[in-house]
Amino acid sequence: MEITVKPVETADELRVVHDLFAATHSADDYARGLRWLENCGIRYPGYLTEHTRIAKCGPEIVGGLRLITDTVRLGDARLKMGGLGWVTTSERHRHKGICRRLMDSTLAYMKLHRYHMAMLFGVPGLYHRWKFVTALADYVIDLDTLEALTFECPLLERPAKAGDIQAIQAIHSANEDAMTCSVVRTRAHYLCKWNESGPKRVLTDARGKVLAYFFYRNMGDHLAVEETGATELGLCGSVLRASGRIAEEESLAHLRIHTPPGHPMSRYLLEFRSRHETLISRNAGGMLAFVDLDETFEHMIPEWERCLKDSGAHELRTEATLLVDGVPQRIRANRGAIDIARSPGKSKVSLSAAEMMHLLTGYRFAEDILAAKLCFLSRDARALLRAIFPKRAPFVWPYDRF
Repeated sequence: MEITVKPVETADELRVVHDLFAATHSADDYARGLRWLENCGIRYPGYLTEHTRIAKCGPEIVGGLRLITDTVRLGDARLKMGGLGWVTTSERHRHKGICRRLMDSTLAYMKLHRYHMAMLFGVPGLYHRWKFVTALADYVIDLDTLEALTFECPLLERPAKAGDIQAIQAIHSANEDAMTCSVVRTRAHYLCKWNESGPKRVLTDARGKVLAYFFYRNMGDHLAVEETGATELGLCGSVLRASGRIAEEESLAHLRIHTPPGHPMSRYLLEFRSRHETLISRNAGGMLAFVDLDETFEHMIPEWERCLKDSGAHELRTEATLLVDGVPQRIRANRGAIDIARSPGKSKVSLSAAEMMHLLTGYRFAEDILAAKLCFLSRDARALLRAIFPKRAPFVWPYDRF
């Protein structure tokens, strides 16, 4: 029978596809998966019914996925990102092109609604065919519980409550200045997941003001500290002591702290005995793809002008043309001002969409990518590209993954 792909339209269709999602992706805890979809999924900020996409074979729902809409940071730029999650095909209908139809339809929908990029956390060897590329590494710091207990904690500790969200949000935003690709959160982001996302603790002064927080989970053999935040760098030691106490109470020998380079906790632990790991999965894990490259470049102009100023290349008068999968994007700098045109220009270099994403997010050094290319770039054009594509550490917190 013919397969059709469409947005969910009725409460019954939503119930059936949620059941399919939970049975496939949460087989070890079906009830929790279903609860997540019903309590977090459809209450997610900006969610529309049409963001749940289904594939039907006759009257039967045989596949589906869920689209979320978020704003992500890229320096000073803010980009509209569509997150693809719960991609599912029913077991007896696999290998019939259903996943391909779902992905093609959803990416077309995103293009129509002016998304800049798409993100997913995918299985190996599947999503690269839609030009998704691994660009979101995981960064984990491993710390022995006994080491964590050597820090002092002059603050008071208690479980976090919904009334703490405003303070946690403020700390999170302040700590995110150096982050790339992280989600810009609102109060609604916290509220929709608050009761489903694991335990949370806050640290306060004697008057009850929240000065630090952390989210954590007992993973059986270690305590996963999935997010931390503090108003001052020196308070990171208090977070470590508090999380170490929890690990000790639960008989866990070490902590694994999720935190990217540049974050206050990562900077703090550079002075102490710890193991810093970067975890990368090729063609899997956190992946990104462009939905609309032209719009993405236009939204990057203020950030690129800031990069020029910060790099000392403010006085450059040059241009570089990036041929992204054969399509020209001319970037021209004129004493701190940048303009973009979809037209050929001077100083050319050809890039794949994957290489362009690595440049844009700072996942790889610009010189490393250019060194492997046959480039026709002037010295000033190379300086321009180095300035606007600095090395960064793109990262999405576990709390924001889908």
